[in-house]
Amino acid sequence: MLGIFVGERLMVRDFASKGDNRRGMWYNGSNMFRRSKSENDGRSIDGMRRREVDEELLDASLLPWDEVGGGAVATDTTKAEVQRQQIIHYFLEGGAPECLSDTEWQASPEQEAAVREKLAAGELTEADEVELLLAVRDPLNNPRIGARRIFQAIMSDARQQQILAVMAGFTEANWQEMDVAALEQFLTKAQPGRGDFRTPVGFEKAKRRFMERIRPRASERTWEAYERSMESLEKVLYGRRLDYYQRFEELKREVAQPTEVAAEAKAAAPEVTRLTSERAEAILARTVMEGDPWQQSGREYKLGTYHLIQAGLQPAYEVKMPGLTMSFSVPFKLANGRLAVLGYYAAGKTVMKVGSYYRAQPQGLWRYVPDYVRDASKASGIACLGQGYNEVSLNLPVELQEALAEIEARAGAKQLAETNPNFFLVGTAKAYETVQDYREALANGGLRGDYYDEVAAKPFNHETQTTGHAAPQTLAISRAKMPDFERKMAEFQTHVSLVGAVRAEGFWSQDGQLIWLFFRDEVGRAWVGQVEVRSRLATMGLRRDWVVMGDFTTPLYDYSRQTGGYGDPSDVKGPRQCMWRNYLSKVPLIRAYIEAKRLG
Repeated sequence: MLGIFVGERLMVRDFASKGDNRRGMWYNGSNMFRRSKSENDGRSIDGMRRREVDEELLDASLLPWDEVGGGAVATDTTKAEVQRQQIIHYFLEGGAPECLSDTEWQASPEQEAAVREKLAAGELTEADEVELLLAVRDPLNNPRIGARRIFQAIMSDARQQQILAVMAGFTEANWQEMDVAALEQFLTKAQPGRGDFRTPVGFEKAKRRFMERIRPRASERTWEAYERSMESLEKVLYGRRLDYYQRFEELKREVAQPTEVAAEAKAAAPEVTRLTSERAEAILARTVMEGDPWQQSGREYKLGTYHLIQAGLQPAYEVKMPGLTMSFSVPFKLANGRLAVLGYYAAGKTVMKVGSYYRAQPQGLWRYVPDYVRDASKASGIACLGQGYNEVSLNLPVELQEALAEIEARAGAKQLAETNPNFFLVGTAKAYETVQDYREALANGGLRGDYYDEVAAKPFNHETQTTGHAAPQTLAISRAKMPDFERKMAEFQTHVSLVGAVRAEGFWSQDGQLIWLFFRDEVGRAWVGQVEVRSRLATMGLRRDWVVMGDFTTPLYDYSRQTGGYGDPSDVKGPRQCMWRNYLSKVPLIRAYIEAKRLG
């Protein structure tokens, strides 16, 4: 069963058993939804144990209980504007409830500016917002709906039941006591120590807290399912009251947006400072080297702090960002032309460790080196660098990408003349003798190092990985996960092989859970360089969680065998073909970025 509101009327859809000719019919919800006690037994809050349900329904034990104890419907533009005007009228008239009637009213530019000024000056408080919303009739006070039918609609969605029980103060032990009376109390009285849920103002705070606390326990698919159920629950609980809440919040954002965007960008920007020689020496004195010996010409060499000082790769710049402080050496060139850098990070109160990072090409992104496979037959001594759980998981977060771009701009790239630069690149990492050894250790969970202890073994969105290239016009993602081009959090220049200098811009997603990093070259071609999930930072600077975005991160030049027929045979560079003309230029997200940047 599924409940929605049409106007102020609650409609319920009955998904009957297979073969029932009433399957999928809508009715007015007059029959109560009932469930036997036996159906409620078990740890999942609705007792369901089918695999197709369990994949998207968290076990009750995983919900954020206190220790004591479909998608959204598009807003009608005309209706939204009427409600906006009514809100302006309401505050101009000193909070007169009759201003929120169905009568249309048009504010003059001066009248709307007057309300905006009150918002900007802080004269309209959260208490005023609550009073406004209480003046709007909600489903509970609609005689055609009421508490019983609201409860009925909620009981048709197991996730909504879970959310409501948690917010209402129930626990894993007594959630079955949630009933119509408890729902009425939830919607009419402030909950001591929990909040006031009479309006969406209080519900919003609890909503954010709930979603944050289940995130580490839910897969991406399950997370999105709960997002949809949360939206449906809020609409069922508040009806028109939610519409007016959204209109008022839009007004607030319009007033605060320039300041908020600037504050977000400032908060996200990493702080890069040049270290004094005394500070660099203090860091080196605490640094331990845990890499395996590097082999060349039949001899082994163990990297030590003495070598770092001799090569001029001691800590040179300190980078501070929320949740992490690291130091980096100056960048240095590898034999293959790539750039590398050493990073110094805390591994306890008194110990520092050093790790290696290189700028991968043609991606143009800085990556961590967790380990490598030796090859004594090569002058480099390296058969291949380790890719961890996935090369995406090795990408540094956007803030550190920006910081290293700034360090490169300040310090340039050091040329190491006395020592093979590969000694410093892999001398900090774990080594394996053969690719087979490495693969066996990976398969058996035997790979060594901090990376494997601190970074998630699987992508956060592992259910949504794709292979091959889907048609560019079909690439879509939920609105909440789309980048918000008004919320830029990073901007810097980097270098991408086959392309040259590119401008990088990072944006938060609409829900603030992802960071999208876009690249664009000098002629306006654009692509997504990286998508990052905001999660706890590991000691070596990586995010604990990571996402695989498939075709969304198609590079400007891709291997010919991977183009899926979308490569441009007239623009070939080595084994790669350009993906702009036939693919990237047709992706809706890329087009939206170009339009936002006015590059098209």
